[in-house]
Amino acid sequence: MLRDLLNCCPLIDDFIIEHCRLLTKIELTDMRISEGFLQRLISTSQFLERLILDYVSAMLERFKICGSPSLKLLAIENCKGLQEIDAITRV
Repeated sequence: MLRDLLNCCPLIDDFIIEHCRLLTKIELTDMRISEGFLQRLISTSQFLERLILDYVSAMLERFKICGSPSLKLLAIENCKGLQEIDAITRV
């Protein structure tokens, strides 16, 4: 649904999603994001099971994943500039 909306509106520069803590899957494709956005997204989505980044240009070389106990799948493809991921699991 959101993908269709964004595909129909190519001039949108900023798209803000807030208070969607029940999301279980997030797929980001062909976009530019900041380090703070990615960190906030992961830490505030406590039910997030799948995070897929494809052709995402991030203004960071490294990011940390922590505070997401439900994350089962992290897929990162074609993300230029990203060199390191710190994943902290809590049991």
